[in-house]
Amino acid sequence: MKTIIGTQEKYRRNNEKRTPRNENGLTKRQQDKEDRIESIKYLKKQSLSQSEVAKKLQIGIATVKRYWNIK
Repeated sequence: MKTIIGTQEKYRRNNEKRTPRNENGLTKRQQDKEDRIESIKYLKKQSLSQSEVAKKLQIGIATVKRYWNIK
């Protein structure tokens, strides 16, 4: 036997299965990335080198280089 549900109910059920998102519509992983980029930009403005930024944030130098020139 097949249950017939409305379109709105179908979308509501599908949205419950989605990855939880914050108020900006970002997943936790996406928000962590945005926060990391902002931290790198802030420390760059403080005139720290790439290696100093990597040590301060405890992340790899390759990660810092990836986001170094993002505006």
